[in-house]
Amino acid sequence: MEPKNRSTTLEPVSGPAQPSAKHQPAVQHTLHHAISCVGIGLHTGARITLTLQPAPAGHGVVFKRSDLNAALLPARFDYVVDTRLSTVLGDATNPTNRIATVEHLMAALNGCGIDNVLVLVDGPEIPVFDGSAADFVFLMDCAGRVELDAVRHRIDVLRPVRVEQGDAFAELSPAPVQNLHLDLSIDFPAEAIGKQTFSTELTPTTFRQDLARNRTFTLRQEIEALHKAGLARGGSLDNAIVVDGH
Repeated sequence: MEPKNRSTTLEPVSGPAQPSAKHQPAVQHTLHHAISCVGIGLHTGARITLTLQPAPAGHGVVFKRSDLNAALLPARFDYVVDTRLSTVLGDATNPTNRIATVEHLMAALNGCGIDNVLVLVDGPEIPVFDGSAADFVFLMDCAGRVELDAVRHRIDVLRPVRVEQGDAFAELSPAPVQNLHLDLSIDFPAEAIGKQTFSTELTPTTFRQDLARNRTFTLRQEIEALHKAGLARGGSLDNAIVVDGH
């Protein structure tokens, strides 16, 4: 669950910059053809149609509310307007133009190696499906993937950078590996969760096998407060794991 009302700090970790590992240039990809689906929004409970459309090289991942005459919302950090229990993209000049719960779709796009896509959605939220990224992976497999004549953009991490929020943190560090290496941990008082750790080198294979089916969870005692806050109105045991402490 996302910590609430806690300050966030971003700072470089001391230490000299390290040279990045040399990699073969990767090329950009998009979908072979458009594909659509219908699902329920986790927080809104709305019935939503989602369409993924191919896009040219350099387009990136861009979202658009098809029910509004509004600006495009690129999937960039500077378009993130909220992170309370979901990641929300929005237009600072138009508070109606928002799309919530983009994180599972974004994970699937990255895991499947899709760099360029136009995401059309006729409501304020991405469908949740079963609460994991697996159904989005299935959609992309059905649409197919095509190579584009352009080199994939990348960021080289030259020195450690750490983000802290309360007692949680995320840190990027240089590493002499070709793919992103993940070291993940979670620590909850609920016995059913407890403290867990997981490490992997992120590849399309490891994403599908180890990460894509990981599902959203919530604590049973928090459900009433979520509903009072207008959240989780589409939540059910079909799209989330409810933990009661055992």
